[in-house]
Amino acid sequence: MKLFPPQKLFFLAITGLVILNVFILVGCVKSKEEYTQAEFKKYQQLLADKKASKETVALFHHLKTLADSGKTLFGQQDYTANSYGWDNIDELSNVKAITGSHPALNSLDFYLITNPNKDTARGRRVLNKLVKRTYKNGSAISFCWHYYNPKTGNNFYDTTPVVKDLLPQGDYHAKFKYSLKQIASFAKNAKAEDGSLIPIIFRPWHEFDGSWFWWGKNHVSEKDFKELFKFTVTYLRDSLEVRNFLYAFSPDRNFHSEEEYLERYPGDQYIDVVGMDNYWDFTPEGEGVDSIIKKARIISTYAKKKNKIAALTEGGVANIPDSLWFTTKLLKIINAPEVNLAYAALWRGEYVPSPKHSSAKDFNEFTEEENILLQDDLPNLYKIE
Repeated sequence: MKLFPPQKLFFLAITGLVILNVFILVGCVKSKEEYTQAEFKKYQQLLADKKASKETVALFHHLKTLADSGKTLFGQQDYTANSYGWDNIDELSNVKAITGSHPALNSLDFYLITNPNKDTARGRRVLNKLVKRTYKNGSAISFCWHYYNPKTGNNFYDTTPVVKDLLPQGDYHAKFKYSLKQIASFAKNAKAEDGSLIPIIFRPWHEFDGSWFWWGKNHVSEKDFKELFKFTVTYLRDSLEVRNFLYAFSPDRNFHSEEEYLERYPGDQYIDVVGMDNYWDFTPEGEGVDSIIKKARIISTYAKKKNKIAALTEGGVANIPDSLWFTTKLLKIINAPEVNLAYAALWRGEYVPSPKHSSAKDFNEFTEEENILLQDDLPNLYKIE
């Protein structure tokens, strides 16, 4: 057997260690790349749109991961419109005036570009500016749709039955498709500075279990409502190839079990966010906070079971008569056992206090809770790292 001198053995040992470390480092870098790609594919396949853009997949990934870890984004409808105007130059909001940060989610409305009685060109410019600014600042973006009655041209509170006429072979199907094309056009032109598509949580046909909108329960059959929802998603996703939407399902408060919640559910293949709107239960006439917790638990459990996101998609109480409302009611709901809400969004205007309101101090304390996230608390929602 050939023997090596000690110096040579030492040199070989050091060389071997260097080579081994290089392999380990290369392996680690490769593993990280593979991990990121694996995470992307994993979450992409969970979505209603299996071809969703990488930024849209990243948004879903972060919202789900944050919710699973007990974190909740605080959001508001039209937060820069609180007494300041839609596209105010100084980017003012009541939330920022009190806390120093904007909300973590900005909820907007497609009615500005599909309303037949409005300047839709201006509406498109305003929404485009708000979407780009919100995205650049790092917050999430949601859109509801107060769609004017396509049969009468009157607003969404005109409950003249029309849903059956919007479905294929219906008299207003072409008009409905045109409205969806307007939404798709907006979505495809909502781009960041680098040209990437800006993700949007689209929440059509909200509060359908009430009867105040023309798509409400008393004005359309269960079958036709499901078909309306399915067509909305498939036409945008498959025909118009919109790749930056997550789709949200959001009845009002009228359910007390998973079975009731799913009564008009179109199917898991069409939905990413299982939400709830709730105003009534916050009022003295409503069922109270414990009932809201029960309902939040129902959607949280379903979200966990089906790999969805749960959210309080809209709600609150106007003018906030209780000065401790945020810490004793909203926070109690968010922190309840088995409740995992990715976000909780209040309505616009007086649903969030002004700096001089009696609940402003309590609101600030609410937002300082470790699990309540504002814009300045967020990770990069649009990238998986």
